[in-house]
Amino acid sequence: MLQTILQYLMSMAGIISLMGTYMIILGYTRNAMYDNVRKNGIKTEGTVVKMLSRSESTYPGGKQAGYAPVVEFTTVNGHYTHVSPTYRNPSPYQVGQKVDIYYKFYKSIHEMALEDDVPDDLPKKLFLCGLLFCGIGYPMVYYKLQLLF
Repeated sequence: MLQTILQYLMSMAGIISLMGTYMIILGYTRNAMYDNVRKNGIKTEGTVVKMLSRSESTYPGGKQAGYAPVVEFTTVNGHYTHVSPTYRNPSPYQVGQKVDIYYKFYKSIHEMALEDDVPDDLPKKLFLCGLLFCGIGYPMVYYKLQLLF
C-alpha cells in the first residue's frame, strides 16, 4: 500500500513541484500588491461610506475582529468602491471621513489600497503551502533525475 502511494507521488513529482512554485510566486505577489499600488498607483480622495464589522464570535481569538472601511471614489473612468481587508478595533475611520486612496488599473485588473491596508492571511497560507509542495516535489524530481544519469 505504502509502495503504491510512493510510486504515485513519484509520478506526480513535477506537477507537485510546479504547483508549489506557483503558490510561492502567487503568495509573494499578493503580499506585495498593496505596497506596489501605494508606490506606483494614482492617489485620489475617497469617502468612507460604510464600516464592515467582524465579531469575535465569528473569528475566535479576535485576530480579525473589528471594523474595516468601505471607501467610494471617482476617477475619470467611473465610480469605484474599495473594501479594505484590514479590520481594526477601534477603527481609525468613521463614516463620511475623507481618506487618501491609491488605485492602479490595468485592463481588467483593478487594484486599490488605503494608506494602512495590509494583506490578509491568504498570502502567508499560499507561501507555506508552496513551501510544503516544493519540499515534497523537488527532492523527488532530484531523485528521478539521478536515476537517469
